[in-house]
Amino acid sequence: MKHHARQFGKSKYNLNRTFKVISDLLLMVFFRKYMQKPMHLFGTMGSIVFGIGGIINLYFLTRKIMGHDIWGKPMLLLGVLLLIAGIQLITTGFVLELLMRTYYESQGKKTYNIREKHTYGQ
Repeated sequence: MKHHARQFGKSKYNLNRTFKVISDLLLMVFFRKYMQKPMHLFGTMGSIVFGIGGIINLYFLTRKIMGHDIWGKPMLLLGVLLLIAGIQLITTGFVLELLMRTYYESQGKKTYNIREKHTYGQ
């Protein structure tokens, strides 16, 4: 295969364009996998973040019960922030799930597709 040099202008494809293409691809993957069930994504992420925050705060709770001073520790603040972020992600999943159900029901569509019908005994 023989390639010829560009005759007019110059290429507009650069590194900045590559990041835009990657972000578009990630958006398409999100739409394909999680458009109908956003709670699967946001609920999972929220549960993980909430769990990590809970573990951190349980650690500091046990230290406090044992008599140690826990005030002014950045890790304590991280634990609280992770708990709040987890709650927000789970709540976002609930809201998006309601929005998707409202969207489909308002158009009379189903949130699922039937791939194949089987009839037994005929």
